[in-house]
Amino acid sequence: MSWAASDSAGWLVLSPMSGTNNGSVTANVNLTWLAAGTYNTAISVTLTLTAATSSGTIGALPSNLAFSGTVGGTNPATQTFALTNTGGGTLSWTASDGSAWLQLSPASGTTTTETDTISANVSTSGLTAGTYNSFIAVTAPGTPGSPRYIPVSLTLTAAPSTPTIGLNTTSIGFAGTVGGTNPSPQTIGVSNVGGGALTWNAGDDATWLTLSPSSGTNKGTVTASVNLVGLLSGNYTATVTVTATGATAKTLPVTLTVTGSTASGTIGFSPPSLTFTGTVGGTNPAAKPISISNTGGGTLSWTASDNAAWLGLSPVSGTNSGSVTASVNMTGLAAGTYNGIITITASGSTNSPRQIPVSFTLSATTAGTASLVWNASTESDLTGYKVYRGTGSGTYGAPIATLPKTTDKLYCDRTAERDHIFLRHHSI
Repeated sequence: MSWAASDSAGWLVLSPMSGTNNGSVTANVNLTWLAAGTYNTAISVTLTLTAATSSGTIGALPSNLAFSGTVGGTNPATQTFALTNTGGGTLSWTASDGSAWLQLSPASGTTTTETDTISANVSTSGLTAGTYNSFIAVTAPGTPGSPRYIPVSLTLTAAPSTPTIGLNTTSIGFAGTVGGTNPSPQTIGVSNVGGGALTWNAGDDATWLTLSPSSGTNKGTVTASVNLVGLLSGNYTATVTVTATGATAKTLPVTLTVTGSTASGTIGFSPPSLTFTGTVGGTNPAAKPISISNTGGGTLSWTASDNAAWLGLSPVSGTNSGSVTASVNMTGLAAGTYNGIITITASGSTNSPRQIPVSFTLSATTAGTASLVWNASTESDLTGYKVYRGTGSGTYGAPIATLPKTTDKLYCDRTAERDHIFLRHHSI
């Protein structure tokens, strides 16, 4: 006697599902995805009696088929099994499955002595994470042991949670005028359109573009600002790149259009004049700054120059606002008053050139001092000079100074109304 056991419920699994003569069938219940309630089904036991004629017989089948996959991933690989006719005659068979996610190909066939191959395919579309159970029934009417059942299981695991960068725009653009005010900032929305945590960084490849903030977690807003200083008219491009660990980087093109200004620059400066004072033989007076500004529109490209050898300027050119340092070098100058002019020029300016008068008063000595100046000796054996002081001619004490031969002047304090100062050169 060949028998087969079957049921019509997906939550009930029988094993084994067929046998010969005496046997035992185990019924297992799978509670997965079942809601609260009462479920009923029937277990059918089929006994097939065939005439004692020569007929086909279903050969050995797999004890089970097991598939596994990931939610949202590719379908599991196809599995195959052989259907062999181990008896005489012709074996006409059909194969069926008990679940929508399981498909068989081919589903029927006829064989005598050859072997047919059946492919089992699984589709995970629409399935959530969990374990699914089904069966394949191979039936051959008039064949002992038909139908034969193969248990099938499918295990789906949840997809790993990965972050994904999302941006609220595909590009941004700015427009401005040479020498004008900076265009209004624009914002870029960053979000995590995937799973997990998104720790992102934002950067750009242009010196005229600034991003703030440059990093964040998950959702955030980046402000993009443009600085027009130093830019000429033309079209500029840049790229904003947002990166995050474990996520594909996103890029955002940025354009900037700068047009020429119709307004001309105007030279402004402060102070209107400079005055320096010093003493012969003393240190150079302290340098003084000149503030230069553009009091008109457009771009002011200026240069600074002077007409005096004793006057120095730094820097001597600039754009729009800037500062020029004026310094005096009194080396080689005698006592007196010196005058010079600093000239600021700018091509296209409505008030170019502008001039700044400079005066320098160099005093001989300070009150209460005496100066001694001489022509340097040309004797080859000269080693230096000794200076003596006394209150009367011919009466001197120890020298008040011993000077190298490269010196040709000396300043010293006077101790009396009519001091006598005497210079003597000495040789080797």
